[in-house]
Amino acid sequence: MRDYRNAQGGGSVLRAYSSKVGWFDFFLAYLGGALALWSSGNAIGRVDYANIFLILYTVGMAVGFVLSQILPDNFSRNWNAIIYTVACVACIFFVRDLNDLLPDRGFPVQLLMAGAFSWMVTLGGFLAWRDSVLCFQAVPCIAIFGLVGAYDTYQPAPFLFFGLIITVASLFFRTHARAMLRQTSQSLETSSEGDLTDEAMVERVVASGAWRWMAGPEWALASALIIIVASIFGAPAIQQSVQGVTNAVRVNLPNPAASNQSGNATQNDIRVGTGPSFTRDTLVLEAKGDNLEYLRSRSFGLFTGSGWINEFPRRLTVGRDPERVIPMGVEKPVALRYRSGWHSVVYSPGEFERWGATTDIVETTMAADGAVTLMRQSYPGLHLEFVARVADPSITPVEVATVPYSPTPGIYVSQARLSEEVRTWALSNTRNVVGDYNKLLTLERLIGQSCNYNLRAKAIPTSKNAVDTFLFENREGYCDLFATAMAMTARALQLPSRVSIGYAIDSERKKDGWYQIKEKDYHMWAEVYFADVGWVAFDPTRYSKDVTPKGDPDDPNEIRRIFMLAGAIGLSALVLALVSIKKILAWLRVALAPRTPRSELDKVFLGFQSFLESRYRKPRRFHETGIEYLDRVLPPGLAGGHEIRKLFSDFELAMYSPEEIAKVQVAEFKSRVNQIRSLVNSK
Repeated sequence: MRDYRNAQGGGSVLRAYSSKVGWFDFFLAYLGGALALWSSGNAIGRVDYANIFLILYTVGMAVGFVLSQILPDNFSRNWNAIIYTVACVACIFFVRDLNDLLPDRGFPVQLLMAGAFSWMVTLGGFLAWRDSVLCFQAVPCIAIFGLVGAYDTYQPAPFLFFGLIITVASLFFRTHARAMLRQTSQSLETSSEGDLTDEAMVERVVASGAWRWMAGPEWALASALIIIVASIFGAPAIQQSVQGVTNAVRVNLPNPAASNQSGNATQNDIRVGTGPSFTRDTLVLEAKGDNLEYLRSRSFGLFTGSGWINEFPRRLTVGRDPERVIPMGVEKPVALRYRSGWHSVVYSPGEFERWGATTDIVETTMAADGAVTLMRQSYPGLHLEFVARVADPSITPVEVATVPYSPTPGIYVSQARLSEEVRTWALSNTRNVVGDYNKLLTLERLIGQSCNYNLRAKAIPTSKNAVDTFLFENREGYCDLFATAMAMTARALQLPSRVSIGYAIDSERKKDGWYQIKEKDYHMWAEVYFADVGWVAFDPTRYSKDVTPKGDPDDPNEIRRIFMLAGAIGLSALVLALVSIKKILAWLRVALAPRTPRSELDKVFLGFQSFLESRYRKPRRFHETGIEYLDRVLPPGLAGGHEIRKLFSDFELAMYSPEEIAKVQVAEFKSRVNQIRSLVNSK
């Protein structure tokens, strides 16, 4: 029975282990929160949201850990839960304001609760100072994974959720262990009824909650595995129960594939010349087909002076014949694989004709401009196969058709917002050119050579005509301005034209027959309708000079690299701090404690135990008594082993004794420790 009393070397030493949460507890909580925040951003196709939350959360957990170590116990115990609760309530009531702090106004309005939970986890890192609050962080994390599971858009989410379960189970194990330690520590305090005998003290320890309890690391792992198994069988039932709700609500999630110059592929109007555009190398699509050059998502026919709109019906109510759009066309089999981001359309090199035999089952509708719209947002891994009708490459366009096939053909020849200066410029530069096709080639080359391609070009005010400003003032911009100028100069020659958005394919990005299409390939180009051929693409950017500044400090890619470097340095510093802060805080705690003989004896004992742990490279476990620890680490037949065991036993008797400790006893223990250190080091 005596081993229970000797559980951890004395009441005050026990409190040193049990009164504060440790760096490893914060690491477990951080890991679980990071998994949830990463899933929250990626589930809606916004990796930048995930990165922002992770950076804030990393800083918050570091601040929270420091506060947990320096704030008085009474303050943390009385106020931590209250402050944390107020912050959580504020995240709900002020979720719109917090949401607006994120790029592009944050989460869609239908998913505001996902944003609220993400902010709860992020801000909670600053306020988690005690076990109870640190563990409660698991609640918004689990709620995030519940929403992500309902979306069913992020494939790694189940695996990340299992990681969260493991971290939560481990954290709960450690929290419960500290609670047991505190109960044991309290049981060792001298009661007001008088001094306790050794037998009474042992009985109190045993009655306090079984010091040698069953929990250990293996129990945490076993608990996590049980929860994982339950999740495997329970998750499908939960998902099935919410499927009716999630299917009934159409959520227009942001499309990160749509860069600034092209706008979102699902909208009916777009602006041009909106200012600096920043693109990424993120893989968004893979396409398979012969000689793919452009993949169109939408087309626009009416120029407003600062952008494009469509005035014909969004969806067709009657059948549509692709042969009328491309009379002399050929069929081209195409396959698409959606890799990242959110997409609402089927990207096609021509007019959609029919689905392939092995395509994934999807619901679609066709717009009047021929775009095929997905009834539900795409998801990573969606595989589509279809047959498109494209212009026969062996036929050279000659003359344009006066009235291209369309429900409202007049929009393609409308010269609204076409200035006299642009009309004169187009006519004068093509006066001596024979043939419509050759005139368009001349304009294409002239526009490309007259203006520079610059992704950092300044925005054109909406009060100005975008084409005039681009051609005669700024003389720089990116694809939206080049395409707009091409389409409007074609109309100056009475030629029907439109602009299309989608992806321009780089033939060098071909792997195993699949084109690798990245976010930065999102593009706008002009198209002109030719008799007996169909829509033919013209892209002046192929002749332009790229003057985009390299290493622009405002580029998010550059900012991201800086953040990554700073994050790596900060994380390294945090790891170093966490490794050393425990010893530093332990030293401060002992140094600032009242210097009584008993506290001095505690300090001597901790120093001796640290010496043994360092000498034999085996730390003492929570559940071990002093003698058990020595039996495990001391080599058999060690010279001085008996003296070490006797010193440990005397330490425990002195620290558990209800009698006051004299200074002369502390000096004797110091002397004995020094003698044993010299003896062990000499071997």
